[in-house]
Amino acid sequence: MVRDLKKYRRSYTQPKIYSAKRKKDGGNSFDVRKVNFRLITVIFILLLALYTFFLSGYFTIDEVIVEGNELVPREMIVESVDFRKNIFFFNTNYYEKLIAQEVPEIKQALIFKGIPNAIKIEILEYEKSLLWKSAGKYYLVSSQGYAYKDVTNNFSDFEKLPFLEDYAALEVGDNQQVVGPSFVAFVANIDEQIEGVANIKPGKFSITETTVDVFLETDKGYYVKLDSMRSSNKQLENLKKVMVEKSDQIHEYIDLRIDGWVYYK
Repeated sequence: MVRDLKKYRRSYTQPKIYSAKRKKDGGNSFDVRKVNFRLITVIFILLLALYTFFLSGYFTIDEVIVEGNELVPREMIVESVDFRKNIFFFNTNYYEKLIAQEVPEIKQALIFKGIPNAIKIEILEYEKSLLWKSAGKYYLVSSQGYAYKDVTNNFSDFEKLPFLEDYAALEVGDNQQVVGPSFVAFVANIDEQIEGVANIKPGKFSITETTVDVFLETDKGYYVKLDSMRSSNKQLENLKKVMVEKSDQIHEYIDLRIDGWVYYK
């Protein structure tokens, strides 16, 4: 009994120490080294993208394609705008308006971007409707009545256009509207139709103090007086009638300006 008590006391006062392997936590682990590597990678890619986008010149415009221009040289259009810009910051609406302002012959310009570094400009020029002479200078006049180009040095290149001289000799400014669209249409229609209607080849048109009265020289040696405020077709019909009946009696002029009447000399 005493031995058993001693044995019990010894076991109580000298307990055994048990050790066991620590179990791994089943949750997510956090590795700082991996996070730093990812952050560095992201920053590197971002810096590379910023360099490519802003500094490398990869997106800087270096090719300009111009289409639709006939009167205006390509160089004039290209030089009117500074295209050396990043294509993403190139304001197409602003430069479309600027080109039309800088080059009077251009009625409209449309700009299209070609990523990464090309620009295409489609040009719509004013329609060549009249060759206009005033104060010793020659101008191309558009269908809207604007004198948009001085062609004094090469006016003979446009001899197929209806030719009109302003004997009032008024000075014409750059891109100035000298007449209205209806006047241009009137002259153009007379010039195109008169030979087929009355077998008369048109020569030079002229005006003096007003654009209402228009005078047309002909290959017959006389001229035709016209009213630009009245129908050109109606006046051509009256001209046809008088040419059929009185052509041998006309030597100086035919006056078609009064509705319902034709005067001749």
